[in-house]
Amino acid sequence: MSLPHNIEAEQALLGALMFDNSVLERLPVVLESDDFYDPVHGRIYAAIAGRIRAGALADGVVLKEMFARDGGIQEIGGAVYLIKLMEAAAPLTAQAQSYALLIRDLRARRDIYRICQETARKALNGDGDADAEGMANEAERALQRVVGAGGANDIGLQDAGVRVVENLSRPYRGLSTGIYELDKLIGGLLAPDLIVLAARPAMGKTSLAVNIAYNVASGSVVDRDGQVIRPRVVAFFSMEMSADQLAGRALSRSSKSHGALAFTHSSLNASEYRPRSDDVAPLLLRLPQSLRIDDGGRRSVAHMRAVCRDIRSRYGALDLVCVDYLQLAVDPSARKDGRVVELGGITADLKGLAKDMSVPVVALSQLSRAVENRIDKTPQLSDLRESGSIEQDADTVVFIYREHYYLVQNEPHPRENEDDSDFGRRKRDWAQRKLETKNIMSAICGKRRNGPVGVTELRCDLAHDIVSDPEPGNNGPPARRQHWMDD
Repeated sequence: MSLPHNIEAEQALLGALMFDNSVLERLPVVLESDDFYDPVHGRIYAAIAGRIRAGALADGVVLKEMFARDGGIQEIGGAVYLIKLMEAAAPLTAQAQSYALLIRDLRARRDIYRICQETARKALNGDGDADAEGMANEAERALQRVVGAGGANDIGLQDAGVRVVENLSRPYRGLSTGIYELDKLIGGLLAPDLIVLAARPAMGKTSLAVNIAYNVASGSVVDRDGQVIRPRVVAFFSMEMSADQLAGRALSRSSKSHGALAFTHSSLNASEYRPRSDDVAPLLLRLPQSLRIDDGGRRSVAHMRAVCRDIRSRYGALDLVCVDYLQLAVDPSARKDGRVVELGGITADLKGLAKDMSVPVVALSQLSRAVENRIDKTPQLSDLRESGSIEQDADTVVFIYREHYYLVQNEPHPRENEDDSDFGRRKRDWAQRKLETKNIMSAICGKRRNGPVGVTELRCDLAHDIVSDPEPGNNGPPARRQHWMDD
């Protein structure tokens, strides 16, 4: 069995290049010598392209002298073969362009076949230390390189500028988080951005991510007449919590009368704290079915990519990807190189996922314990755990911080030689500040590649898994809020 190839297309393209050297500049793909199935054709193409790019002539006469002593050319006819190529030349530039695309496509097919064969051989023989997931991950990356190798993707700066100007007259095309103050802070969710939500444990980052995913999935894509085309589709990879736990949080968010614990823990003794199934059953209709949850354990980005493709094929679209959280993801192929290198590969792959799927990716991240060792607990970029690659690959980094959490942990105690009145005043101030900050979550934008950084305050009710704008009066006018909604 021979691998996919088309000798006639290779001959026609080479002949067209010798007949008219300017054809090379108009090819839709940048070919390399190893794109040709016949190695002799590859050498001829390399000689032609090399001379043309150097500003020299590359016709049959010149090539005859260049290949006068080339054994490969002599075996297939020598100078006579070069004449045959010119006779087989594609008569039209459009045909030559089609042949170039065909040659690149056939080369990609050969590469795909070899990758699959090599993966099958490794799977059968158990080569190396990689497990099945590692082999699949390696094959996925190799196949992605094949897909990404085709075609010239460059664009002139002026042409890109034209697209920017055209976009100015179009409605805002990003996604709203459903939280106006957060949209103002980060500019909404734009593809293909990688947005990292980072915090220490118990700050509410999962709650914020669930609220964003819920808000997006509850929305719809509408046409200019306001008719619903389809629901928004979200892929949520939860490597820490189960789908049932996330659903319990969503039900608690909808009911507002029962905390998330009441939905997810059956060991509560007091029956009055548990909602009745008849009362909450109608709330199920509010839960968006287009919020798809993958609650497996430690997942690789290759697995996430496959799930995203499956969701997109079933729903016809994918609008947002959420990953909870980075430090629980794995890269089997880089595991032996250490956790820092592995995490760097994961963040780079997530950015690649955002670009390949053309969707925003929201990824959660833990912060290092260095935060706990400072008097000022406000997080900063240097606190990103295990790897500077998170800061490097992320387009936006938002830190989640709750002063109330640290106030609860640090109740005042009498100081040495402090009188009762001073201690009482300090404790009253502490109690007042604790009360004021109880439902406040600070969102701190530490990095924004395409805009300014800043800080905003959100309202949080973590018992019911609600993160929203502050109380009415601080939300901005309704007309302004509509700007962030999807058209």
